[in-house]
Amino acid sequence: MKRLLSTFFLIFSITVAENGPLGSFIADTSIITIPGDSLLTPSSSISIDDKRGTPENLICILQDKKWIFVPIDHYYVLKQPLADIVYGFLREALLDADTKLIIENLSYSNDTNPLFVKGPKLNGYTKLVDSDGQIIKDWQWEIRTKKSGKKKTKEMIGNILFEWVKTQKSALTSIEPNPTISPFTYRHQLLSWIDVIYLPDGFILDGRLSLDYPTDQMKKYSRNTPSIYYRKSSLHESIAIGGKDQQWYFRLNSKWLTRINVTGRVGFNSFNTAKFDYLDWWNIFMVNVGLTGSIEYRPCYLKGLFAGVGIHQNINLLPEVIPYFETGLLFTFGVVLP
Repeated sequence: MKRLLSTFFLIFSITVAENGPLGSFIADTSIITIPGDSLLTPSSSISIDDKRGTPENLICILQDKKWIFVPIDHYYVLKQPLADIVYGFLREALLDADTKLIIENLSYSNDTNPLFVKGPKLNGYTKLVDSDGQIIKDWQWEIRTKKSGKKKTKEMIGNILFEWVKTQKSALTSIEPNPTISPFTYRHQLLSWIDVIYLPDGFILDGRLSLDYPTDQMKKYSRNTPSIYYRKSSLHESIAIGGKDQQWYFRLNSKWLTRINVTGRVGFNSFNTAKFDYLDWWNIFMVNVGLTGSIEYRPCYLKGLFAGVGIHQNINLLPEVIPYFETGLLFTFGVVLP
């Protein structure tokens, strides 16, 4: 064992020596190109202020692997400071010399959790302020694009940044009424809720917990929030954790939103022995699909409790000894902690 470890560290030392400093061994860098950025020229304008708290060229750091198994940090950077590039795209929209666009947050990720909308995602927060620093407008961003296996990560980041600056430009020139300014610091918020579902025979408790960026200004969005599922009836009990999940949210107005939920689950059953003399072994497994439609009272910028009501439909593949379809009344109780 000692000889094996000595050999490993010898190879490691030689590799590092041959490839330069240790930094180049544990990290890589890729230059991001945004469509059209080659036509932009740097500007000393103060109309854009990058307050992300990161190096001005850096967009994100993702984990990658070198030589198949060695984990490294991969830095994705722009050719110019972010503020210069954004100004180049937006200068026609920044008509008032007394205003300034502040970029407070910009976070890129590859969202692999949703059932139907997997792919690159850009979250962020920007605000337009006057000469006294008072907020005129602010924007919470969530931009998604389809994942393409043919495109490299740096290309996908460049494309999603381009979508963001186009949308920001449109928002700056919009004549729509100003939305309510967010009273909270833009960061991940904790969202927890439980669906209590009453069925003809028993009930379901379906609890969820998520940590994600706020969506108060979005008219529609989607999420994947795996759950802890418990089912109780006179015949059996079931439990499942996780599953394939997709939620679609549609905001009706500043106080109400609707939720459509599709979840596929695999779990385990236990049975009331007084009800069955014999069961095939595969009935120990629970396999079902849950469909939910509900309306929730969840005002924008809520901090605290919310509730909702809706309809739930279970489609049960296993166990075989319970109804294939079960329809129930759903009540939602949750809390938002910004």
